[in-house]
Amino acid sequence: MRRKANSPAKKRNLLLRILIKTVKILIILIILSAAYIAFVLISRRYDCVVLPNGATITYSYFLRSSEEDPGYSTMTLRDAAGKVLIRSNRYVELHRNPADKDEVILKYGKEDGQEIRFYGRDLMRITWDEDFFGRKWNEPDKGFPDKTKFLTTDLRTIDHHLTECFVSKTVKQKDGSRKRHSNYADCSEFRKYDCKMDWSLW
Repeated sequence: MRRKANSPAKKRNLLLRILIKTVKILIILIILSAAYIAFVLISRRYDCVVLPNGATITYSYFLRSSEEDPGYSTMTLRDAAGKVLIRSNRYVELHRNPADKDEVILKYGKEDGQEIRFYGRDLMRITWDEDFFGRKWNEPDKGFPDKTKFLTTDLRTIDHHLTECFVSKTVKQKDGSRKRHSNYADCSEFRKYDCKMDWSLW
């Protein structure tokens, strides 16, 4: 008699447990679906900086803090084929090519071959102040004529220059003094939408 009395209660408990598990699974599926939709939307709307040779500079997600520059997300440099060349905020060097005055050599590492090359005139008109430095970016330094490096910077600074397009130039005044003048340039040629994002965790 006692077993028959407990049977409906057991059935109700079993149904309740099944219902709770089903609700949990549904909640997990809803969360995963929302995360996937957010990922797709973010990926489609994301833009990046494209260098003249097709290489891209993007932020590395998930907002990893850089070891070299804590508090800032690591930047990713990819070649034109999409291969990751470096994930870092370390300094990179821009060199002129004595054999080709229009070419910039961006060295992102100390080893041989850790460099990319591209046409530099359009890029340097935005990032290089001739009057401030006293020479064009592809001219030798009078004090160090054999030195090819003309600028030390980082990927985030390059990205900022070509995203914000805030250009600062030195202008000579009539009295011979110099004054910094800032304006916004057209950087649309360096902007690209729907770029391949770097979602890797390491």
